[in-house]
Amino acid sequence: MKSHQRAFIHSLAEDFGFDSESSDPEPHRHVCLFKTPRFVSAPMKTLAQCAKIRASQDTSTQQSSMASDDASLAPYNALLLTNPQFGLTVEELETSIRKEFAAYPTVKFHTSFLPSEEVVIKGSGTWTSQTLTAALTALKPTLRQTVLRLKLADGAFLCAVDDSLNVLRREQGPVQSEGGWSAVVGRSTVKAKSTVAPDSLPVRSRFVALKKEQKKVVDESVEDDWETAAEKLVGEADTPENA
Repeated sequence: MKSHQRAFIHSLAEDFGFDSESSDPEPHRHVCLFKTPRFVSAPMKTLAQCAKIRASQDTSTQQSSMASDDASLAPYNALLLTNPQFGLTVEELETSIRKEFAAYPTVKFHTSFLPSEEVVIKGSGTWTSQTLTAALTALKPTLRQTVLRLKLADGAFLCAVDDSLNVLRREQGPVQSEGGWSAVVGRSTVKAKSTVAPDSLPVRSRFVALKKEQKKVVDESVEDDWETAAEKLVGEADTPENA
């Protein structure tokens, strides 16, 4: 593998909870992955799917910029969750916020992932647009509190979407500029503070070789004739200095 490809694999491995290590010299250098207790589950999207997501982002941005002034004033008819938890599925999200949805039985909620990897929860029913906006405005605080408590996403905002789920209008909030595997690599660069190994410890890759402290051995000479040594000690004890 080339160096930039290995860096990409290291970034993905960090995000998925693997340990990774490059082995062998060039041009045969490759990456070894090790499963750890931090591993949760396999990614929900393939590389091909994420490549399509990235390619569709430019088109989505152009469509948003071409929205007319009337469309920008469209009433809010959905909720937008930003930076959803990695690997989150629609089923998991709807199960977690089912209690909040139950407070509005006359509204039908449809949850979808956008190409920007944001999540849109669109409301529908036999309501006027003003009544639906009021219901979503009342739902947002409790939904946002649950989403943040369970760490399902970074925030919840009101938005207006069309039938193709293009976001025409949103509350002031973070704009998602990257998606797919680029988002994975971006998140993997934000790492927790790691403990720095002391300089005295030799480090190879991620494994630290610990040196066993050795006690200093005092070299004591041994007398061959113990009787002579004993008489010498008795003589030293009888001297005036030791009296």
